[in-house]
Amino acid sequence: MRKRNRILCALLAALLAAALSLPAAAEGTSLIISAPEALPAVGETFTVTVRISGNPGLCAAQYTLAFDASVVRCESASVGELLRNTFSAANPNGKDGAIVAAATVTPATGDGSVGVFTFQVLKAGETDFTLQDAIFSGADGAPIRTNITSVPAEDKPGQPEQPAPGGETGQTPGKDPAQPDQSGQPLPAEPLFTDVPQSFWGYEAIQKAAQLGLVNGVGEGRFAPERKLTRAEFVTMLWRLAGQPAAGTKADFTDVPAEIWYRAGLDWAAEKGYVTGNGGRFKPEDQITRQEAVTILFRYSGGQSGMETMFSAIYADQFSDSGAVASWAKSAMDWAIYNSVIQGAGGRLNPTGTASRAEIAAIFVRYAEKVK
Repeated sequence: MRKRNRILCALLAALLAAALSLPAAAEGTSLIISAPEALPAVGETFTVTVRISGNPGLCAAQYTLAFDASVVRCESASVGELLRNTFSAANPNGKDGAIVAAATVTPATGDGSVGVFTFQVLKAGETDFTLQDAIFSGADGAPIRTNITSVPAEDKPGQPEQPAPGGETGQTPGKDPAQPDQSGQPLPAEPLFTDVPQSFWGYEAIQKAAQLGLVNGVGEGRFAPERKLTRAEFVTMLWRLAGQPAAGTKADFTDVPAEIWYRAGLDWAAEKGYVTGNGGRFKPEDQITRQEAVTILFRYSGGQSGMETMFSAIYADQFSDSGAVASWAKSAMDWAIYNSVIQGAGGRLNPTGTASRAEIAAIFVRYAEKVK
């Protein structure tokens, strides 16, 4: 796995080298932008697709789809069918347009889409869709130069392609709560907690977290989803996720009693190095911040694969407060975004903000489904 990740990182590095000296366009290799000839009415949505034709074997790709942001807004971005099984990221809200980046060890062969974008019309007008900073390379890192053309969307054969389920924008499609989760166990059809109705945004995550044994209620059938989570509670959830293993030593924190409900989980987490405290103190009752939570989970996961940092520039554009992430949490945050463990809200990560019980339940469920 480590060797594979080093190869993938090398492919992305090859993209940068390719940008410095590109040969003439390869015979018969084209990038085709398929967009409507005329925009629909204000408020309506439409799809723009980028396809490759005459593909000689694609291992890495990066480009920006530029447009007039005063006329249309990119609502979602996906890497498309050809790159769907690659290490990839797509950002609909880049500084200069919608950004796509992808890499794979095994060349993606054949013709197909390398980007699918959904737009909404903001005002009457026109816009061109163009590719900027387009860099493509093959298995040996050699750049693939392409001719770029545009065709009307209605000229594209076949049915319109839809983004991959969940897309690369961090959105997770809803499920019938009675359908089985990835563990194969059906989710309870009825709410487990009286204060978490099915209409609540975190309903499914809380149901799954309870089913996995990660969370309990606070009494009287309630969950208190909006209550802020403490550091002690977070460590306990992580310990439950790990199967409640026993620790060989006692954690030496001056502010932690010898006998306390979270002691077993904290001893284990401290022994493993997942938590370190500060100045000999753990501060168990402090509300945990989002960057603290992902850092602890990042350590538990074994650290980054080496692929996350290749999309750092995309993350910086995608979240307006990415600069507020502490230096000690940067790698963990890149990892969490890359693996869709954390998604942000309103274009912000809010790294120093505290997290609610519902938010942490969602983070743990995403981790269990996507990473573990």
